Amino acid sequence: MSLVSEELLSLVAEGISAPRHLIEKDLLLHKILIALSENRDFREKYAFKGGTCLVKAYFGYYRFSEDLDFTFIPQEMFEGKSKKAIRKMISAELAPFISFLGSFSRKNGFVFVPDKSDGRFFEFGAGNIFTTMKLLYNSSGIEEGFIKVQFNFREKLFFKIRERKLAGLAGKSRQALFPKSFSWIFEEPSLKCYDRREILAEKLRAILTRKGIKARDFIDAYMIAGKKPGMLKEVREAALGKLLFSLEHEKYTASLKARLESAPRFDSNEEERIMLGRLDEGFRPFLKKLNSQLAWLAEEAEKKLRAVTKGLNTMSY
Repeated sequence: MSLVSEELLSLVAEGISAPRHLIEKDLLLHKILIALSENRDFREKYAFKGGTCLVKAYFGYYRFSEDLDFTFIPQEMFEGKSKKAIRKMISAELAPFISFLGSFSRKNGFVFVPDKSDGRFFEFGAGNIFTTMKLLYNSSGIEEGFIKVQFNFREKLFFKIRERKLAGLAGKSRQALFPKSFSWIFEEPSLKCYDRREILAEKLRAILTRKGIKARDFIDAYMIAGKKPGMLKEVREAALGKLLFSLEHEKYTASLKARLESAPRFDSNEEERIMLGRLDEGFRPFLKKLNSQLAWLAEEAEKKLRAVTKGLNTMSY
């Protein structure tokens, strides 16, 4: 049985040309965000980011999102600590939230086992620095749906984090058309959120480091910077800092420039699947500007990495 009633799905879907399972997932994402906003400890320690943040906190529904991404805010607590100590600290930070998510799932019909050893529900990377939890659910459109709640515990932050309200898909203007039992979909929970420039910097990094090209990264970059000609240059030092910082925790065997040159163009089918409308004529010209900045970013990162490597080799003699 679906976690979202057929009545609610039908009401929300009126006037929205999109697969029902994407509408359903968005409603469930919103329910999770409401619960997280009511958890004081979570609200203080984690910043909402990524494409879902752009949709809900900044630009409205230009596309559908499929996961929730957060960064741990008090980065200073890890300074000067060993990798082993950091791993223990992250485990301690995760424990109460895993318990909270387990309780939330039981109350709301999700399937989630709060056992970190269960690979169906947990994925870890770089010594727990990157943690993903999966909430499974019965879906109206597919056999089984899932929502990823992803955490980054080590990040270099460049812009001020601000609290923002998060909008729902239906839009408050339609609230009178819905029964009171569905009023939760019109709630606008508040969470601490990345500045849009911080999101853009991480999108540039993602394009250079993801294993596969995702159309959403280019679309999100366009939404942020497409109408602001100077923003790509404004954030490129931040993107470089984030890229170099992440390379301390992850291994990339191929050169960044080679990745950029050999990367396949993104799949236009993905673009059509996730978009709620059509991108305007400025998108394609923007991609050329974006590629220019990505090339600069890849070259600068490799220069700095070569300098570090040369310095280490010199010290070894």
